[in-house]
Amino acid sequence: MHKSNQDTSLNPFTSEEASENYSNADFLYEQSARHAVNFFSPLIADPDSKIIDLGTGTGVSAKVLIENGAKNLTLIDPSVAMLQQAEKKFSAAASYIQAGAEDFAVHFNHDVDVIYALNCFHLFSDIGAVFEEIKKASKPNAHFIFNVSMPSFCFGLMPEDEYNCVKANRDFYNNLALVSDSPLIGNTVRLFDKLLNEDFEGLVSKTVMTELINSCGLKLENYAEYAIEGDSKAQKIIWELISTCLIPVKEERLDFLNNQKAPEKMFFRQAFFDILVNND
Repeated sequence: MHKSNQDTSLNPFTSEEASENYSNADFLYEQSARHAVNFFSPLIADPDSKIIDLGTGTGVSAKVLIENGAKNLTLIDPSVAMLQQAEKKFSAAASYIQAGAEDFAVHFNHDVDVIYALNCFHLFSDIGAVFEEIKKASKPNAHFIFNVSMPSFCFGLMPEDEYNCVKANRDFYNNLALVSDSPLIGNTVRLFDKLLNEDFEGLVSKTVMTELINSCGLKLENYAEYAIEGDSKAQKIIWELISTCLIPVKEERLDFLNNQKAPEKMFFRQAFFDILVNND
């Protein structure tokens, strides 16, 4: 595994416990990965295609990519603990690099065909810097595939099931703020409140993202929306994962989770972007 000297102090997924618990949500994140493969797959099974799973975590997306024929696959994540979980699953089926999305391109030289970044775009600290790294790593006419969910992304008006799920998550984060001082919580609550109040000004949408993509010299090739669905048990698994990262004492965490009321249905739309890179 290649390692960087990146500061990961603000990364909530660096602990071994968090990385192990992350796998409990695999069945949900696999939905996103399978949607991504359906959304863009022409180059995956080509043995000559160099593919990156950026922000791979424990390798949920990588599993789906390998199942669909990816041969030359590199998994990249800033967390050593996460990469170790992925390496246990795939061993020599992939290469592994410990790096952030803002500093990974040094390992490549305009030789990558496809870059996937699934369920992690909201964690990127500097989107412009990430796009620049994408360009440095990619071949001409390479593809960058990523997805974005609420509350980081705004789809507009919500059906009842989605509204109820958003409200339950807003309440969860409000309660989490009472037992954790993480700076991530306040901004998440603010975004959920804006969505619930139909105050969409200043939120990221398809239009806003497309303008950003264009301003960085990239081209939006394709766009789609899919829904990630589950029940109250699935929602609690996601909440447990988040709580593991932000409430370090297990007894306190379990007590907190026992007092959270999950919605009957978990329903979140995701926006998928296919970006054409180095299309000069």
